[in-house]
Amino acid sequence: LQQVFQISAHLVYWGKAIIIYPLCENNVYMLSPHASICLYSSLAEQFSQQFPGNDLPSMLAKFSLPISLSEFRNPLDAPVQEVQLIQMVVWLLQRRLLIQLHTYVCLLVPPGQDEPGPWDEEPPLVACVGGRSLSTPSALSFGSPTSSDDMTLTSPSMDNSSAELLPGTDSPLNRRMTETLLASLTEHERQAILSVPAAQNPEDLRMFARLLHYFRGHHHLEEIMYNENMRRSQLKMLFDKFRSVLVITNHEDPVISIFQSPLE
Repeated sequence: LQQVFQISAHLVYWGKAIIIYPLCENNVYMLSPHASICLYSSLAEQFSQQFPGNDLPSMLAKFSLPISLSEFRNPLDAPVQEVQLIQMVVWLLQRRLLIQLHTYVCLLVPPGQDEPGPWDEEPPLVACVGGRSLSTPSALSFGSPTSSDDMTLTSPSMDNSSAELLPGTDSPLNRRMTETLLASLTEHERQAILSVPAAQNPEDLRMFARLLHYFRGHHHLEEIMYNENMRRSQLKMLFDKFRSVLVITNHEDPVISIFQSPLE
């Protein structure tokens, strides 16, 4: 298995392979800025041969603005048509005509009166991809997309940087662990977080503190799901509860985009 990962990393590094995340209803895609949209391109001919009755320009036009897979699909379509739509999306991803936009979360509290200065700059993003579950294009070519609430990415080794908290209890040990996880924040940030109504719930506060190191805009939603073995619905519910101190953004994974060069 290690050799497979090494070969895959080598192909990705040289732009000969790409990483495609598992397809689910909440995945958001849009037209790649590098996509060839020429009406008579070789890709257009290949697309028409692969999917008779469909043309590439019309398909790409549907992704001119970001759109989720659930919005792209027609719930009234027959199962055969639905499978073909998914296969067309996979075909476009394989040829780098589409890019996936991921959800990132940033902790951003209103500045206090005694803190008028600019925020400290975050350390530069480290281009490191490791230990991820990667779905092969062939595995994605058949069947319906995974429901967003059913897709839990299981990590073989959980992130050791997250303290293990006892679920459903408000013991002194849990309170101390929560305080330790919040210790990296400024006093103003701590007070802003503790003033959120959801922070009065010990379980919600513990979960927020455990995931705090992901809220710097460097880890997207699928990565958090993978590392923490959590469901998308759990994370989105937590983000909503603490929305007054969190900012949600959507953009391409900068780590993967480094290795994404247009196919020649």
